[in-house]
Amino acid sequence: MAVWLLQHATLHDAMYPSAADATAADATAADATAAAAADALPPPMYPGNYEGRSRLCMHGIDFKKLVVGAEGFDMINEGNEVKQKVGWRLGQLCWTW
Repeated sequence: MAVWLLQHATLHDAMYPSAADATAADATAADATAAAAADALPPPMYPGNYEGRSRLCMHGIDFKKLVVGAEGFDMINEGNEVKQKVGWRLGQLCWTW
């Protein structure tokens, strides 16, 4: 019973902090976030490994044009016209050994 009471009280305090605790915690978190945002990012682990300038992502049929060396795999639409699910599936080549 004592263990349950201790667990219940701890859980309640974590889920429902008092207004004073919440305000202090919010202020501390805001200060930490502002400080982290002001810091410069460290250099990449590998020289020249910076992100690309384009934020666009190729997927589906458009991605097929970029793939090189997909021997043994086929691009298949496993969905339908409304909800397409285009992806690479292992072809018949690997099952012939």
